[in-house]
Amino acid sequence: MLPKNMSLSYKIKFSTAGYKQLKKLPQTTARRVIKKINILKSFSNKTSNVKKIRGTQNSVYRLRISNLRVL
Repeated sequence: MLPKNMSLSYKIKFSTAGYKQLKKLPQTTARRVIKKINILKSFSNKTSNVKKIRGTQNSVYRLRISNLRVL
């Protein structure tokens, strides 16, 4: 658990398949996804709907946006 005043910065990468899926989404949904991903760049312990995926060698997180999941 991070102290309340500490935040981390993460690099966001899009896979080719992920980029294609984003382009297929309705424009309003795609904008919402991009907005939430940008929030994730400056991840803090106050960011909600973010969970670490168990069983992965690297730190992989998933972000829940309505009925979508962003890894």
